Amino acid sequence: MLPLERTLRALAVGLFDRGQGLPADRLTWLLNDLESFLGHAGPRTRGLFVLVVAVLEWLPLLVLGRPTRLSRLSHAARDHFLERLERGPFAILLALPKAAMSLTYYEHPEALKETGYDAQCQHGENPALVQLPGERR
Repeated sequence: MLPLERTLRALAVGLFDRGQGLPADRLTWLLNDLESFLGHAGPRTRGLFVLVVAVLEWLPLLVLGRPTRLSRLSHAARDHFLERLERGPFAILLALPKAAMSLTYYEHPEALKETGYDAQCQHGENPALVQLPGERR
């Protein structure tokens, strides 16, 4: 299991919960898939990811001015923290975990359904209408 699991769970809820909560089994699935993803990305990427998440865990001290950690924030306080973080000078720190977690979270079939993705081509049944960049007809 990845280090800082509580922080990753709190961050996932902050990023992906649309008001209905996230099922515990989907959070577990996300963390397992994220661990596999980072394991294949290599030790430097995994190490940087863990370092950035550790910094995010303690960043409420600077962003909110309160001696607390991300994993201990209430839902409302976490949302406020993430909003302020994205608008402030430390926003770049959210880029790596947000990207990696989004790539893995939206691989889950239920998460795809929630976005409205129907697995259909926008051009209908005729793939000949689809043109790749740089392709000539």
